[in-house]
Amino acid sequence: MVREYVSGAVVERVAFPVGNAAKIRKPRRKGSTTPRKQEENDRRAARTLARLINCNFSAGDILVTLSYGPERLEKLKDAAGAVEDGDALREAAVHERNLFLRRLTRGLAQKGIDLKYIAVTADTGFGTDAPARLHHHIILPKAAFDLVFRHWSRTEVDYRPLKDQKDYTPVAEYLTRQVKRRPDQKKYTCSRNLAKPVVREKIVYAMPELKAPRGAVVTHRDEYDRGAPFQYIRYIKPAACSYKLQDTSY
Repeated sequence: MVREYVSGAVVERVAFPVGNAAKIRKPRRKGSTTPRKQEENDRRAARTLARLINCNFSAGDILVTLSYGPERLEKLKDAAGAVEDGDALREAAVHERNLFLRRLTRGLAQKGIDLKYIAVTADTGFGTDAPARLHHHIILPKAAFDLVFRHWSRTEVDYRPLKDQKDYTPVAEYLTRQVKRRPDQKKYTCSRNLAKPVVREKIVYAMPELKAPRGAVVTHRDEYDRGAPFQYIRYIKPAACSYKLQDTSY
């Protein structure tokens, strides 16, 4: 089976066995996830998030970071009612983030604009499991920029425009790697009006190496192993490749 995801200018192709060639999945036991499986889950979460970003946002839209200064943090702790309870503090922060997004929604609605967003509440250091001060990363359309400072202190806001890089997988990886792993919980939340990737499937009886079409820019390809059951490739469609592939690190 070859499955194809089309997310804006980005195409992903995944080849995997089905039918008699596929392994029977064992019953899932809570808490039994191995480190290797957890890494795969994290990678899958980042790719799923990247597809939403690629479908809905582009250069000029903004990645906003809302932080907590000492005064705001104390108010958050009072709202949580349990300073030492990290989960209670996070729930209070998520509630405050949701109120912020509702205000943006109302503000843009007055201009006849339907707010799209993707939000991540970060609570660990980048790429580590070490606790970090809570903060929110939110991807917003550029039309929402002026409203951000009306509802969150300017001194506690950082922002950067999205680059014209077409494939925002590095942004998704940057965001998901700052969220503590919680069983059966997504690492991000998003508005319901986001466009979804187009998914196509095709059954194949031979499994040649997956390749990108002529003129495409490959942004990731798993090392090809003729004996391996899975393949993965991600590329930018030729029509969107009239630029040089730039540094996409975050």
